[in-house]
Amino acid sequence: MDINDFTIKNFNKHKAYIYLLIFEKEPVNIYQSIDSELVICRSSDINFKLVKVEELISKDNKVYFGINIRKNITGYFCPRTSVILVPKKVKQIRVEKNTLFNNDLNQMLNVDEKYFEDKREKVAFSRHYAALNNKIYESVVLKDEIIGFFESKNINNMHKAQYNFKITDSTTLYKDNAMTKTVSKINSSDKIFKTDYIMPSENKLRFKHMRTSVWLDVGNTDLEFEKEDKPLKNLDELLLNSIMTQYQEKLEDYHKYYNKILNKGK
Repeated sequence: MDINDFTIKNFNKHKAYIYLLIFEKEPVNIYQSIDSELVICRSSDINFKLVKVEELISKDNKVYFGINIRKNITGYFCPRTSVILVPKKVKQIRVEKNTLFNNDLNQMLNVDEKYFEDKREKVAFSRHYAALNNKIYESVVLKDEIIGFFESKNINNMHKAQYNFKITDSTTLYKDNAMTKTVSKINSSDKIFKTDYIMPSENKLRFKHMRTSVWLDVGNTDLEFEKEDKPLKNLDELLLNSIMTQYQEKLEDYHKYYNKILNKGK
């Protein structure tokens, strides 16, 4: 797995973490340290388990992963076919309508296709990036359960945002973001509404109308979206993005804790 020295240095410096889904086709020794010959376990002992990666070490043109085997025990090895899961900023998403379920990662992990298809139209969450065979995937999570992995280009992000807009053409309002459940019609007017959520890739927005959350096609409004951010292209970009996200979350947690202490002193 190719990770450059700059990324490794920042990963360790900021005490970031990622996960590794152990999936080695051939048994690999896991050592007490990268310089030790003491084998503490083999990959076959923990195959199909999700472990936390706490350190990355580059040596002899190889990247060693320091993984948490169990409490206070770290083992080191070079994964060959295991899947890296990189924490990302959690976003509400929908999988692009015509996306095929079968891909290398879903097949490799034997993910249940029927279960995903039953849930396809629901708004889910993307919590991790995954890298396999030079492709970037995102986990699709529903109620804390991963129901599939899909390439980022097939993931439509839903952003919480407030923009003022007007209805410029008479249109239909929908109860769901798949736009299958009709609520009512709405006529064009000069009344100003405010978005709750937007989905730029699907050209949709959600807002409150008569105290009910409804969806409509942005094409029938005067609102214009900014373009989505460019998708991340490789493992280094994934890791650096995650390091920044984790660092920001630590700062936010620190500010919350600091404010809590200040409020207690009042």
